[in-house]
Amino acid sequence: MTGPVHRVAAPGTAYVNESKGTDEPGNLWRYKWSNGQLVQEGQAVKTARGAEDLYVERGTGRLWSLSEHRPGVASDCTANRDPADPVGTDYCQRVLYGHKLSWLNGRP
Repeated sequence: MTGPVHRVAAPGTAYVNESKGTDEPGNLWRYKWSNGQLVQEGQAVKTARGAEDLYVERGTGRLWSLSEHRPGVASDCTANRDPADPVGTDYCQRVLYGHKLSWLNGRP
């Protein structure tokens, strides 16, 4: 893994979000315990740009995360632009998203 990672465990599975920064999709990895070691389960699932922390919402079967990414140049994000900010200032957008654990665990 090359970027920052964020982890959470659910019964039988550990999920790891690997961020690739704000400009490309991250990877969501799954691991299972086998003989006292975590072993990768399947391939990485591509996820949002700037993938951040993970949270398992018990009882709903959902894995939630937050992405932080740039929308593009400052002129693309005029709704958030403060007129006092210099031209070219990066604006970070945050998006909450969720995956169904049954869908994730069914991936190859």
